[in-house]
Amino acid sequence: MQAYLPLDEAQSVEFEHILLRPEYEGARAMNKTSFELGHETGMERGIERGMARGMERGRNQGHRELVIAVLEGRFGPLSEEALSKIEQLSDLRILQLARDFGKAQSLAELGLV
Repeated sequence: MQAYLPLDEAQSVEFEHILLRPEYEGARAMNKTSFELGHETGMERGIERGMARGMERGRNQGHRELVIAVLEGRFGPLSEEALSKIEQLSDLRILQLARDFGKAQSLAELGLV
C-alpha cells in the first residue's frame, strides 16, 4: 500500500481500522503481498501437518497404553523389561500385538519376556 499511497503513522492506523470493517473484507485480501499470502498459506499447511502428526502420535500412544492395560489385566503387572520392549515396538507391531494377545497364553509367546 505504501508504494501507492504513502501514509504517516496516524493515517496508517486509521487505514488499518477501516479495513477491519466487514464491508472492506475484499480490500483486506488485496492489501497483502504475494509473499504474505504465500507465508500464510505455508503457515496454515504447517499447522495442519503438525496437528495431524500430533494426533497420530496421540493415537499411537493410546494404542500402547491400551495394550499395556489389557496385558496387565490378563497376565498381571508387567516387568520393566516387558514395558521397555512395548515402548520400543513400532506402531504397526503394537497393532499386531493387540490382535495377537487374545490367542497368547503367556508374555513369552508375544515376545515380551
